[in-house]
Amino acid sequence: MSPSPIDNPAFRVLMKVLGLSPRDHEFRLEGSLESVQRILFVDSGQFADLLFFLPVIQEIRERWPSVAVQVMVEERWGDFLKREPGIEGIILYDPESLRFRSSAYRKLLREVKKRSFDAVVLMGTEDDSHRDLVAFASGVALRAGAYSEGRERILNCMVRWTGKDRYRSCFAQELSRLLGLRYEALDWRYHFRPDEVRAADQLIHFRKPSRDVLLIGVDPGAGLAEHQVVESHLAFLLNHLTETLKARPLIFQIHGEKTGFRDKLRGDALEMPPLGLRERLALLSRCDLFVAGNTELFHAATAFGVPALGLFTDSDRPQWEPRNRPEISVLRGRPGEKISLKEMDERVQVILRAGRGVEG
Repeated sequence: MSPSPIDNPAFRVLMKVLGLSPRDHEFRLEGSLESVQRILFVDSGQFADLLFFLPVIQEIRERWPSVAVQVMVEERWGDFLKREPGIEGIILYDPESLRFRSSAYRKLLREVKKRSFDAVVLMGTEDDSHRDLVAFASGVALRAGAYSEGRERILNCMVRWTGKDRYRSCFAQELSRLLGLRYEALDWRYHFRPDEVRAADQLIHFRKPSRDVLLIGVDPGAGLAEHQVVESHLAFLLNHLTETLKARPLIFQIHGEKTGFRDKLRGDALEMPPLGLRERLALLSRCDLFVAGNTELFHAATAFGVPALGLFTDSDRPQWEPRNRPEISVLRGRPGEKISLKEMDERVQVILRAGRGVEG
């Protein structure tokens, strides 16, 4: 655990001089946000965490429409959030500037302070001194996040998160209960706007007119543990699935497509026009099956409720593996071992039946 700058008395004095430290005031949180007018959610740097918290934000706006929700997020995700209903403001930042000696970082702290929030929620589950300091410098009465000893001087409302072996989305569920929401009692998947879903369905219809042909999305990109499924192996598995299921593949990547992967596919992948991230994710949400390693888009599929097959390695931590989700299955490969096609086919049939009601 890295030391927090708050541990330095001189730093605390400096923050107070700059007007970037919490005021001495109490807060009351009795399972409701009715007394909160403006709340800021601070991202963790992981797009998956943002997707896990968006249903929480949507539910807050449904339950307490007077609460103004804003999000602090990396610049690369700004376009995705700008069209998100229920978010009234966005604070964009460059992650390279998250250094206290950076003038851009100090400007960010002042901007958060200026917006006069009543509460700040940190989406990340680990200590992150620079993002944690945003909550501290906001001056708000309620600063919420996951518990750790390093955060005791920064946050004043913490969930004792013992989630090393729990799927990361569970933290959003735990925190939502703290805020007075019953996450586990709801079908809290992330939902796109109806017009976005219709546009995605039209794109698919004109390129895949037959409803009997399944649509398999695939992401050949690198995983969150910086490991990538070997493209030739992924192409072999995908070729097998498209032939077995009479399906068509659609290639997704969060930052554009790798044309080399398409050349390894035997069948014709669906051609789609150039689209923004939001439009691509709306398309992903309409897939019948999604296949990927431990990528941001794999977790997007789980957030959308799409049946998904994850191809993980031993380097992928348990916190990234969805559990107790019948429409999601993870196969863990090891160096030198081949994935059994029979086992994969059985897993796929199970998740298709669970997610879309497809007969095995």
